[in-house]
Amino acid sequence: MMMLSIRYLFCAIILCSGILILVYLLNLTADTKHHEQRTMHHLDALKMTKAVPLGQNQLKHSEPRLFVENEHEEITIAIVICGDVLQQGFSLIKSAIIFQQKHVLKFVIFTEENLIQSIEEKLSDWQVLKNHSFSFEILNLQFPKNREKEWKTLFKKCASQRLFFADILPHIEVLLYMDADSLFLGPVYDVWSHFHQMNSSQMA
Repeated sequence: MMMLSIRYLFCAIILCSGILILVYLLNLTADTKHHEQRTMHHLDALKMTKAVPLGQNQLKHSEPRLFVENEHEEITIAIVICGDVLQQGFSLIKSAIIFQQKHVLKFVIFTEENLIQSIEEKLSDWQVLKNHSFSFEILNLQFPKNREKEWKTLFKKCASQRLFFADILPHIEVLLYMDADSLFLGPVYDVWSHFHQMNSSQMA
């Protein structure tokens, strides 16, 4: 009789333990589903936060571009060579020519009267070596007459010349201005190609 009671007690303990384990597993499953639902809710909220409507100041790809890419287009580079930066200017021009690809280069050079001949002779020699794959135009410095001296020395010598490009060069629609002491370390077109991505949102 004693052995039978112990056996019933042991079975009851096992049964209660099984019920407790089952209840625990059911609660764990419910908590997991609830956590997953909360996670999905947070992700949906995050997506809604990032999905900002296109505003007026954002780039609108539907707007027409100002410059259409052309395989045979001419890349115009403007340079101001003044004072003792002649050799630096030559180095800049040479670096552009070295990395030249299929596009024709045109250099528009503003300089002082006493440097015109040296620049013309050097670039003419390079034209022959490069089979006239680039052209150049040399212009005298041009500042407003009433304050010419002030403008000429306002920044680094002659640097303010670039402020008047739009008035002096009305025949050129777009150009790339480079300081005389800079160099190209790759094709000029890598920079020039950014113009093709611009529309009225970036340019006036």
